[in-house]
Amino acid sequence: MNISGVENSSIKPQEAVYRDLQKEAAESRVNPEGGKEKEGEWSIKDEYIPEDKKSRNPAGIYKKIQDEDGRPKIQYVDSGREKKAVKSCTGSTDRVDREIERLKQQKAQLEQQKNAARDEKTVKELEQKLAQVENELRQKDNDTYRRSHMTVYEA
Repeated sequence: MNISGVENSSIKPQEAVYRDLQKEAAESRVNPEGGKEKEGEWSIKDEYIPEDKKSRNPAGIYKKIQDEDGRPKIQYVDSGREKKAVKSCTGSTDRVDREIERLKQQKAQLEQQKNAARDEKTVKELEQKLAQVENELRQKDNDTYRRSHMTVYEA
């Protein structure tokens, strides 16, 4: 009987194809010493061979073990690596505080000079200087500036 122009005699059931493949695979297995292997055995086995001794140690600090009942369990393992010493550091904002204090004194001095000045030209110059000092003081007299410009010392 023809199905779509193909003869049925050339079509094998799927189980027969699978058996043929298994038979070919068994015949192709060869023992390193010569001769064929037994069915179901393989002659070549993959094995991981580490390059050095360091790679044999687990990278993590946990390992899988079995408890008394044979159930898998995760156990903490001290890897033996040296622990880094904790360094104590101290931050000092003294330099920044002195800079801010100097600006505040300079601002007070300029205000006094401005109040005491009689000449209008001198008053305008002092107001410009005072505006510059106030602007700088506004930028520097805050916690963000203090933290970013503090000096750090190891204790």
